[in-house]
Amino acid sequence: MDHQTFAELLGNYGEFIGSIAVLATLFYLALQIRQYKQSLRTSTAQANYQEVNRLNTMLASDPDLAEVLERAYEDPAALDHQEQRRYVWMQTCYVNLLNSLYEQFKQGACTEQFFLDYAYQIKWVMGTPGGRLWRERTRSHSEVLAYVDQLPEVDDAPVPFNLA
Repeated sequence: MDHQTFAELLGNYGEFIGSIAVLATLFYLALQIRQYKQSLRTSTAQANYQEVNRLNTMLASDPDLAEVLERAYEDPAALDHQEQRRYVWMQTCYVNLLNSLYEQFKQGACTEQFFLDYAYQIKWVMGTPGGRLWRERTRSHSEVLAYVDQLPEVDDAPVPFNLA
């Protein structure tokens, strides 16, 4: 075998080994991206649970606020002006969280099931007299609420609490 043929053979082997290395690198990067996405979803879920728990802790530690929320769902007209304001601000916190979840869901950082569990709770709330009052007073978050409005009715959808 002459020198030129040997050099070509080595060049061919080098290209082959180089292409294998490129494929291995691409496989490794794909694996890293997959692990990053999973880590992002886990972190996002944890942050969302913390925010839901923070809001629920506010209600648990302030029985008057919890009562305002329950009464607002049934008959917001029975609330005085200050109670209506408290209700609107509290409900805004919950809908802000839903809007955040919706954006995360659209970007793939939040699972569909996690988003839908919360979306069905807000759908239930928006169907109450208090939910309608909130919408009239705020007129915000139209995109996410339009999404929630189009969700099918289901008997076993999660609701914030049972008023019965």
